[in-house]
Amino acid sequence: MACTLDHRLMVHRLNLPYSPEGESAFLKGLVGSKSGVSIVSSKTSKVNVPLSSSAEVDFWVFADGNILVTHFNPSLSLVHQYPSLECFLDAWLTKRALESSIGAPHGIILANLKTHGMEENFIQHCAARGLPTSELVLLDQEYPAADRILRERRFGNVAPLVIRVSRIEPLAAVLAIIEDQDTFSVPYGVFFDPIGFKPDRQVPLLPREQVERMYDLAPSLEFIVCCPSRWGEAAHIDPLAEELKKAGVRQPLVMTDVPLFAQWRRHLEYWPTKPTHIHSAA
Repeated sequence: MACTLDHRLMVHRLNLPYSPEGESAFLKGLVGSKSGVSIVSSKTSKVNVPLSSSAEVDFWVFADGNILVTHFNPSLSLVHQYPSLECFLDAWLTKRALESSIGAPHGIILANLKTHGMEENFIQHCAARGLPTSELVLLDQEYPAADRILRERRFGNVAPLVIRVSRIEPLAAVLAIIEDQDTFSVPYGVFFDPIGFKPDRQVPLLPREQVERMYDLAPSLEFIVCCPSRWGEAAHIDPLAEELKKAGVRQPLVMTDVPLFAQWRRHLEYWPTKPTHIHSAA
């Protein structure tokens, strides 16, 4: 059975299982993850990632309908050799079927589309292959695409994308979206990138009053945290977790490397999952 907290953890840059028929030795090195973890072992068919965990994946969508998986700029002369979306989903759905067989929850795919303009088609294509729309979320969308997805409400009142917050992208931008629910659907969540975080900083990363306002307006909003290891600062995990708790962030989803899962589990186990502030009646 999956660890009860693994559904709050996300593998950063998940590998595909290596298939000699589908990839050259050159391309095997290009399709990689910081953790070096594949979804399924090619030799044993064993699922290697923790059950119920999520994954961040880079996809490249081309005009001819090809959707490829690689975390580097693809070589156009070798496009036919890259793993396809279908290859990735076959492996992911193997994991999902095993979760279903033991009654474990499913994770999400945080899809980082490196080419833009086909977002809705990408989501619908994944759904046609057997991945529920509720388990696919878009990351790092350029403004026109994000505005369109939020405004057109093709996926109901919760849009399948996250809005990035960082030292140059304020939480106030998220508030501007969810305060205007006559115009916009509610985003699935916030993606917090701690690039530049220093444990001894004097200014809070996230103003607590804004965090409280965010949850007041959108109680079901997910908060996804990118691990400082993404920027070579794994030593900042503990102080970052404590600062997010002080800001009032509820138990987040954490994008990290598999070797760091245990460290994040210790934080998540005692992380508040409900509001810690109480407003008096108006």
